[in-house]
Amino acid sequence: MRIRKRNCLLLLGGVLPVIFLAKIGWLFAQRPLIQTDYVAKYNDWSKPPGFKPDENAAFLYQKAFEAYVPKSDDVWAVDPYCLRPLPESMIEWLKANAAAAEYFQTASGKPYYRPERFSEDGTMCGIRVPEIPSFSQLAEVCIWKARLEAQEGRFEKALETLLHCCRAGNHLCSPQLFVADQFLGLRLRQMTAENLFLMLQQYSIGSSILRVWQESLETLAAEDMYRPSFKTEKFFAEDMLQRTFLDNGRGTGRWAWRSGYPRALLASDLSVFHIYFEALKERAYFCLFGTTRNEITRQIDDLIELSDHLLQKTPWQILQDVPSAFERFDEVERSHIFFIVSHVHLNPEAMIHTYHKTAAQMNALIAVLAVLRYKNDTGVYPQTLDKLAVEGYLRSIPMDPYSNGPMIYKILGDGFTLYSIGEDFEDNGGTFNKKTSKRDLSLHIHLPDIVYWPIAVTAADEKVPMMEEW
Repeated sequence: MRIRKRNCLLLLGGVLPVIFLAKIGWLFAQRPLIQTDYVAKYNDWSKPPGFKPDENAAFLYQKAFEAYVPKSDDVWAVDPYCLRPLPESMIEWLKANAAAAEYFQTASGKPYYRPERFSEDGTMCGIRVPEIPSFSQLAEVCIWKARLEAQEGRFEKALETLLHCCRAGNHLCSPQLFVADQFLGLRLRQMTAENLFLMLQQYSIGSSILRVWQESLETLAAEDMYRPSFKTEKFFAEDMLQRTFLDNGRGTGRWAWRSGYPRALLASDLSVFHIYFEALKERAYFCLFGTTRNEITRQIDDLIELSDHLLQKTPWQILQDVPSAFERFDEVERSHIFFIVSHVHLNPEAMIHTYHKTAAQMNALIAVLAVLRYKNDTGVYPQTLDKLAVEGYLRSIPMDPYSNGPMIYKILGDGFTLYSIGEDFEDNGGTFNKKTSKRDLSLHIHLPDIVYWPIAVTAADEKVPMMEEW
């Protein structure tokens, strides 16, 4: 009896490890199950209700990209904040891009822009967006075209041309497009405002033209319903999830060994064996005992929800949150390994600042136009922005997203200043870093304060001679 019992125990002791090792081997041999084509799913989701191909600007933008003529070296040499008459090389370049500009302007008048996305390898991360530099190039054509029109004294035409650039930016500022598209759309809006500021600094413009500019911008601002969103990033995260985690039908599948592990790949130099070995141990741990698909799905949902919640607030409102909303975001992002090792990264903080700075810049431009109109009509600057609102020059006082009140307006000698207190949330008297290069991407990204007027450009106080045609 004892011998039989001992034999059974020996047999059991030999079989169980074999079964365990077979189970581990089977687990490590499994591949993630690809069930959903997220590229196709995204393309369907991103189309607006009642989508009509004829109303989609994508085809016309593509025609503009194809017609674009690159800059010559002489054109590249022109200062982007040039305050003098445009050189002949720039004018010839604009003539060469007349067809591209026409396509671009026609496209900007369409109701929406929805490109069909394609992936090189079937994954969301395989999608390329080659149109991003093309949009920037065509927007630059519009900018210089408007500068030439202003140089010729055709200020209403210059505004019309710049508004095409702004409307193209509005096309890109859509929650149904990628976050990279949304950032580019905001940049096109900034370019529009910056160049209108430059023209105001460069030319003496009459009240009637200033009023046309102001009313056009107010109408455009009133029509703008855009709020940033990271909902498109969910498609990237969920596609990455299905390609890296096993699916057992219950949502409890874990990291798939055969999906790889980036840190192990980084340690491919076997001379650093201990790093490689540690990475393999971590990889094995996450495959056997790590987080499940259900937990990662909840993490993705929580991060997208937190991101969109933050994007609805101004920087000042976020500052008042206790505990810090950004700390909560970081806590959720780091709660599981997925967002640390995957290619998906959410950064609501950068979008919050970019979005609110861009909106504040346009509101500041409208206020500056109202101030200059008042000065032209009365001979003096208004004592306060409230004075402009009372007398019908301004629909609403521009608010500062970095404070709990309006932007700061002051009369200084024979001029005035208008500024936001900026990211340090302190009023530094409208001062900024004067070492900031005039070739920065934006005229108004200064520290500590964001000074909208006067603009900080070399020789900005020089009035440019008008062309003979004027």
